[in-house]
Amino acid sequence: MSVMKENRIMEKELSLLYLTQQDTRAAGAGDMAGCVEAMEDAMRLLATGDYIMGGPNRNSHGIKLYFDKESEFPNKPVAGPDRRFMALVAYLGGEYNVCGTKWYGSNIKNTERGLPRSIHTITLNDPDTGGPLCIMVGGLISASRTGAMAGVGAKYLIGSDSSVFTQIGVGVIGRACCEAILTACPNIKELRIVDLSEKAAVDAVSDFSSRFDIKAYVCRDTEEAIKGSDIINFANSGSVDPELKLEWLAPGSTVLTVADFPLDPAVMRSMTIAVDNWEMFKSYVHEALALPPEEKKDNGDLIDTLTDEVSKGGIREEDLVHLSRVVNDRESFRRDEKPLLCIIEGMCIEDIAWGYKVYQNAKARGLGVELPLGI
Repeated sequence: MSVMKENRIMEKELSLLYLTQQDTRAAGAGDMAGCVEAMEDAMRLLATGDYIMGGPNRNSHGIKLYFDKESEFPNKPVAGPDRRFMALVAYLGGEYNVCGTKWYGSNIKNTERGLPRSIHTITLNDPDTGGPLCIMVGGLISASRTGAMAGVGAKYLIGSDSSVFTQIGVGVIGRACCEAILTACPNIKELRIVDLSEKAAVDAVSDFSSRFDIKAYVCRDTEEAIKGSDIINFANSGSVDPELKLEWLAPGSTVLTVADFPLDPAVMRSMTIAVDNWEMFKSYVHEALALPPEEKKDNGDLIDTLTDEVSKGGIREEDLVHLSRVVNDRESFRRDEKPLLCIIEGMCIEDIAWGYKVYQNAKARGLGVELPLGI
């Protein structure tokens, strides 16, 4: 075959699919039951090692830009509330067999412009050629997979008789978590909601009580909502940190969090601790050694507290529960009466898993715009 003919074939065959947010929605990005299944797949592949994340230890969360507080250049971004740019890269094996990148941009001022606080872009790539398969707007995919991971945590870690569920925070992520937990745990009968916005809480009660066979209501504060609850999920955001006290927690209760908040180390030591990827947490600690002093405490209160406690011996590393291993082998985990805290940090393999499913659906349904690479 001549070089010219080979180039023509390549130009004809190599293309990528572009999906808008509307396309991803039409392709099922909001299908929570399907997303929970995809997250279970991702956890099993994590447990068996059929994945790669960034960094030399293959478990780095991603690469982040660190902004200066001031700049001599007029257009150079400076540090600000929730001002983040990150690139998360990964390979996911199994039936997925795909590489991908999640590009994460965030600025709290976006809300003043009528834009989402965080704007995500996901790219899927062929693991052999490296060529892009799809570029999609990732907001709905990211929110769904974050919520679905809370659903996975609840499905595999709660006690068998758990029926009272408390949701802390019902923003976009909080509502996704709430839907996922209610979807994954059909035995839930009571939903308690707490949010800084009374309207958001009331709207969430109306929404979930109409879609699920539950009794839902708004609680005045976190203490009232947590006491007597079997499942508590934190998806808080904003400037006010919620509290969690040991005396509020019922025996055998499960606390899930996809958000961050300060927690007394003594409370953490009194709980069983589960994590989504302990190797990634250790990677945070290693990478923090290269940070300037003002950025040292950048991993978040919960992760910093946990890694500090493990390093000091307050919590034994061998006692940590690995969510991925429980999903891969459910019989390996038995609940006891200690309250359990599951810290869900999130990983690019989750965005890739759900993004790939949405991509496959979009192709089957003829959605999106096919763009030739011209190479």
